[in-house]
Amino acid sequence: MNVPDLDILTAGELTQIRADIAAACADPQAGGHQVTYKQRTAATPNYSTGVVTETFNQIAINTIRTQAEEDIEEGIQVGDAMFLFAGKDMSLDPGASDAIDDTGVTYQVVKAEKDPSGTAWRIFARREGTK
Repeated sequence: MNVPDLDILTAGELTQIRADIAAACADPQAGGHQVTYKQRTAATPNYSTGVVTETFNQIAINTIRTQAEEDIEEGIQVGDAMFLFAGKDMSLDPGASDAIDDTGVTYQVVKAEKDPSGTAWRIFARREGTK
């Protein structure tokens, strides 16, 4: 992957872009709303019952959710959700074992990408129970 040269932006411009992304994610007119991002910290099986107890770090965070309308890349399917998070608001390090609760619907993270400037996270996730 080629990382773009960020020298074309001033520090002030980069700060403004970060603020604009955060504002859009919080703006209902732009499709912004709050979700719960859950980072899995442990999964402990109970061998006698077969139940796995999971523990999470979780944060409430603003996002804009869209849907993949085509297979974008390997592992991303039509219908997968794409969540956009402001880089400055994401205090966890997203990964494929994480989950997102969006108004009572749980999505399992498939892929997380942070843009090179750190302005945003693009996280692809699949609705729980979907293969």
